[in-house]
Amino acid sequence: MDSLMQAPARLDKPPSNHQIASRVLHVRRLPPDVVEMDVAKFAMPFGTILNLVLTKKSGQALIEMTSSTVSGEMIDYYSRHPLTLRGCGPLVFQYSRYQELEIVGISRLVSEAINVGNEHVRRYIDGVTNRPRVIRTYLESSNSQQLTYMEYFQAGAFPECAVVLPA
Repeated sequence: MDSLMQAPARLDKPPSNHQIASRVLHVRRLPPDVVEMDVAKFAMPFGTILNLVLTKKSGQALIEMTSSTVSGEMIDYYSRHPLTLRGCGPLVFQYSRYQELEIVGISRLVSEAINVGNEHVRRYIDGVTNRPRVIRTYLESSNSQQLTYMEYFQAGAFPECAVVLPA
């Protein structure tokens, strides 16, 4: 029996320096109003999502991808391009201490988020070698003029970009 089944993951503990490659990612500093679809969108550009756990109370999530290589690409990308969500962040992406997630009774919201994300991967990403390069940008009103962007179709495909807002 997997240790995850015996003792559920405690996401409210302080992070450790656990950096053994895993296909499961630990995401921290999520806003309290985050939903499962938000978390799935972080992973969509990188490939198929196998599983997802979200704890809104502690603002943390676990995302299981198909391989530790894919998880490593996400960590590398989001460490170079920090992500903020609705004023919270920058979000922290790191390897989880779990190598896989075994969850009994997935909620409808988690199932829908995973299905939408994976359908997007099947439709637009898998098998397309010459896919278009698109930047997805979220603009939010805030006191600062800093914008956060995420390369939607291919991580690392764009040169560094700068967006300047008029004063």
